[in-house]
Amino acid sequence: MGDKQLPDEAIHLASGMLTAGYSSVIATMWSVYDDDAPLVADRVYAQLMKDGGIGNGEAGRALHNAVGELRDKVGEKEYSRWVPYIHIGS
Repeated sequence: MGDKQLPDEAIHLASGMLTAGYSSVIATMWSVYDDDAPLVADRVYAQLMKDGGIGNGEAGRALHNAVGELRDKVGEKEYSRWVPYIHIGS
């Protein structure tokens, strides 16, 4: 997304999804390792679905916990592997 009058102003895909009506978006700020993304996604969805349905407003906490697990696995010095994950919204 963007405006031809403001070529330096860009909207991140996650922000575009919020604009489209999604209340909560998990995204990355840059490319991630192929082995890391499935681990994070599995942990996020496992936590969101723990009570049999997707929890409302819990995506941020689920991502926080998943990224913490990834950080424990790869080590804090490998920050380029766990820093890019973001949650935007409620």
